[in-house]
Amino acid sequence: MTSTLRRFALLSTAAALLVAAAPAAAQYASYPPPPPPSRGQLGGALRIGVDTPSGSLYSGEGIRDQFGRQLSVSGELGVRITPQFLLGGYLGAGFGDAGPRFDAACYGSHCGAWSARIGFLAQYDFAPWSTVSPWIGYGVGFTAASTSGDAPGARFEYSYAGIDVARLSAGLDFRPNRTVGMGLYAEWTFGVYRAYHWSEEGLTVAEGSVSDPTVHQWFSIGPRITF
Repeated sequence: MTSTLRRFALLSTAAALLVAAAPAAAQYASYPPPPPPSRGQLGGALRIGVDTPSGSLYSGEGIRDQFGRQLSVSGELGVRITPQFLLGGYLGAGFGDAGPRFDAACYGSHCGAWSARIGFLAQYDFAPWSTVSPWIGYGVGFTAASTSGDAPGARFEYSYAGIDVARLSAGLDFRPNRTVGMGLYAEWTFGVYRAYHWSEEGLTVAEGSVSDPTVHQWFSIGPRITF
């Protein structure tokens, strides 16, 4: 998984260079620019990225102790209130390795981690009528994450649920035709886990509300396809 994430990071960097070169290429394009989107028009995006955690699960426990980097897939869909302003929702999931806290339990066995989020978003496109358009976005919603292992005598599952209080994103889209575009995004999500459930060998060892919640972050970067 780690080598896959590294390869994907290199591909993302290459995509960033291609996107950066898009404005110059657009000056010599023979096709007409896409028509400006209209009010009430549907819009959205599909994207894949590498997510890196930071911050704390709760007071005294870093999120990187239990979660490693993840490869994520997400989708967005909304309605344009104006040609520039879109309101809608998002849904995404990520998959990766368990953190170093579980190295002993995971030795010689299968362990993994996942995360999921769903919520509302607002996006502003600075030049939706252009072949090259920068944009910014904000979202808020619900989030969950879990690490688990299935080795005999060392089975465990540590799960958390909470809210994403700020999903800050920005990017640059290049629209080579009138229907589908491509681009690069970067996103920083700030969240708080409010509930937890820990189990070992199929038995619950602790669960309830997090008494000392703290802020954690996920930074994500990668390419996206827009429509």
